[in-house]
Amino acid sequence: ACRTAAAIATPNGHSTDGTLEILHRFKAEEDLEDKLRIVTRDGFWSEKDEQSQAYADRAKGDYLWQVDIDEFYQPEDMRAILRILQQDPGISGVSFLWKNFWGGFDYVVDGWEYRELVNRIGGIRRVFRWGKGYRYVSHRPPTVVDEQGRDLCSLHWIGPDRTAKSNLFCYHYGMVFPQQAIQKTLYYQNMLSRCKDMNSWYRVSYLELRHPFKILHGTNPPSWLRRFNRTHPEEIRRLIQDCNQGTVKVERRPTEDIERLLNSRIYQASTVLLDLLYFVVMPMMSLVWWILRTSKKLLALSSPQKLSKKFREVLSRLPLPPLEYLPDIPGLFRVYRHLYRNPDLERRAGGWLYKGKFYPDYLTVGGASHAIFSEALRFCQGHGVDIGAGFWPLPRATPIDVCHGLGNTVSDYEDGSLDYVFSSHCLEHIDNWREALAEWIKKLKPGGIIFLYLPHPDCAIWHPGSPFVGEGHKWIPTPEIINRALRGLGCEIVKLDDGPDAMQSFYICGCKRGIFSPELEKGR
Repeated sequence: ACRTAAAIATPNGHSTDGTLEILHRFKAEEDLEDKLRIVTRDGFWSEKDEQSQAYADRAKGDYLWQVDIDEFYQPEDMRAILRILQQDPGISGVSFLWKNFWGGFDYVVDGWEYRELVNRIGGIRRVFRWGKGYRYVSHRPPTVVDEQGRDLCSLHWIGPDRTAKSNLFCYHYGMVFPQQAIQKTLYYQNMLSRCKDMNSWYRVSYLELRHPFKILHGTNPPSWLRRFNRTHPEEIRRLIQDCNQGTVKVERRPTEDIERLLNSRIYQASTVLLDLLYFVVMPMMSLVWWILRTSKKLLALSSPQKLSKKFREVLSRLPLPPLEYLPDIPGLFRVYRHLYRNPDLERRAGGWLYKGKFYPDYLTVGGASHAIFSEALRFCQGHGVDIGAGFWPLPRATPIDVCHGLGNTVSDYEDGSLDYVFSSHCLEHIDNWREALAEWIKKLKPGGIIFLYLPHPDCAIWHPGSPFVGEGHKWIPTPEIINRALRGLGCEIVKLDDGPDAMQSFYICGCKRGIFSPELEKGR
């Protein structure tokens, strides 16, 4: 342990929870390939920088992946990161967003100041390229420099926006059990000035939940709780089972008060509002700070021209006017002004009138796949891909997208290797769609799932040549055509909804002829 953690360590600087003993037992009994190196000393490290440098100096591979004791990853996410690094050796490192668990395994915490902190440091930095002459410089934030002294984060770095869009996260179980919260309290109140009230936070916020918008320790409000609806990494699922069966005996925080809070419609609405306000308030606060910092310079300006220029800079930072008054901006709500000038379209409140039918705006801004996620996840289980994922990949799927993906393609996967292939509003973009569909199905295991979500033929805005898709859509899928195609490619139809649904779409779920699983039968 480092000196600031003395309150939660033994007198000779080791952990009090048996971690060191467990590591030695694991090495003696299970580390048959002698891969584990235990770096320790009798006495305290000066700080975490020295601890991190000690293990980094022993690293011999091409990459250094830092994993804290309370951090976990989905195995398929780790494989995805390894594929990215293999395909592009020039990548200097990878950072993630945390899924911060709080009070139990079913709840995660979010907050304004936490988001700002993550943005400021470029995400949770965890994977670093490593080689001769590379040095681990600091732990807060984790910083590695190359042989030329360049911060890897300033080079070819994959940031948290890209990993989050690909559903790649670091699962952080730092505040699940009360004992963890106590240890964090003792540690941080001795280290950070902003955490001096950690004892009060532990009692009032963590145990009693009296401040439901001051959940995160060491940050200013607001911060809040959300329900975790994804799947935990396999080792955490085992831990949950062991806790429930009493195999692992550990005090757990009662969660009745958290459930009441999350079931409250007022709290649900408040967290949605806070989520939206973040994108308004924080930019305005940044603007205010910028004005204060430059006020002396503004007062010193004697030239009216210079003062006018500065004033225009300030105005440029204010909230933008309505869309109708903006200049042309590519990609903004599917080139809004281009649509506005199209003679075939008539603008109505909240949408467009096209060929005598009204189409709401939500149909034209992307993300249609969200409408089918809950249904698709009933069938898409295991290791699979989302082809044409764009900015909205299916949860737990590896995204494949020529514009916004990770550089991977369908051909990277061996035939018969995938449990499922999911694709939303993609097949209509492909001229040789039958060949593409056959290739997708080849990648499935026997009994694997192909789940397609496609624009309904009755929706004119998605027809080839319309003002909304132009030549991007090559043909018009219909339930009948897709049904025949899947059957002809050796699939049995598990479920078909010919729509149209609220997203003016239909879906079809097929199973590659083989063995049906009990889970699939239940989904049917």
